[in-house]
Amino acid sequence: MAFIRTIPPAEANGPVREMYQQVEKRLGYVPNWAQAFSLRPGVRDGWGALLQSIQSNLSVRAYELATLAAARALRSSYCCLAHGSVLADKVFDQAAVHAIVSGGPGSPLEPGERAMMKVKQHRTADCVVGGFRYRRGSNEVGSLLLGLYDEEGKLDHVGFTATIANKDRAALTAKLEALVSPPGFTGKAPGGPSRWSTERSEQWQPVKPKLVVEVSYDQVTGNRFRHGTKIVRFRPDKAPRQCTFEQVAPQAKPAKLVADMLKS
Repeated sequence: MAFIRTIPPAEANGPVREMYQQVEKRLGYVPNWAQAFSLRPGVRDGWGALLQSIQSNLSVRAYELATLAAARALRSSYCCLAHGSVLADKVFDQAAVHAIVSGGPGSPLEPGERAMMKVKQHRTADCVVGGFRYRRGSNEVGSLLLGLYDEEGKLDHVGFTATIANKDRAALTAKLEALVSPPGFTGKAPGGPSRWSTERSEQWQPVKPKLVVEVSYDQVTGNRFRHGTKIVRFRPDKAPRQCTFEQVAPQAKPAKLVADMLKS
């Protein structure tokens, strides 16, 4: 499903058609990044000027390694393939690029370049608040229970976040208590108590699925966040029904994608 409706090359005219023709002449086709500029082709000119300014101050090696590192951190398979291909063609050989993206032995990178390639992946997801737990020994919220909608439209519990700033607890507690209403989660609900739970922390309050919060996470296992998540921001601009499992669907690792490309 496309997030942006672009102008297909066959329907382009005026400045958009000229832009497509320039890109096609240089690359032999019109890539999707070029089509993303079709609604505002003037932005593409500004982006091109910025890109040229950056590239003019970096060697091909430095630029392509930096963009590859960013692509890996963002889990962009498209950009990993593109910049891995340039590195294989213009800077290293295929075996060297494979070693770079896999982190295996034989990498030709300098120490500073190695550090750059180890940028930690930062992934976020917009989740629905389906419930909350009170803070131990307090009447204020301690953690938010997070949910995502499955293919059947049911809200499944996927994890929690407890990174609530103290200055925000009172106002957030009042907002949550005004939304208290069962069932909270219409699919998989939070599990029972653990050996670390107290009688109070075992209880959770279901709320209407009205609040959306963006959280950062490191790993998903069995349709659940493996560890606690961190609040990035609340998303009053986003509809709860847009918070689906598609956001956390498994993706092929960049190293494997580039390795497969080099074998072809």
